[in-house]
Amino acid sequence: MFHHGAIFPKDKWPKGMVVFGMGLLEGRKMSSSKGNVIILSDAINEYGADVVRLFLMASAETWQDFDWREREVKGIKKKIRMVF
Repeated sequence: MFHHGAIFPKDKWPKGMVVFGMGLLEGRKMSSSKGNVIILSDAINEYGADVVRLFLMASAETWQDFDWREREVKGIKKKIRMVF
């Protein structure tokens, strides 16, 4: 997704991204009734949109469940800071 911004004009950039699998939180199924959910806007506010995008793209294939792991998200944020 990031390479589109570097090599294509804006009208050719992706309009969004999709993860079709279930959401897991630290290996457990996310459930609003259990209160263990990650709100996307909260994650973006805390870690930044680039960190969240990169984590979701790297953590699962399209039809695979993604597993939100705080330690891995923080690791991605640290790596992005080292590059930029």
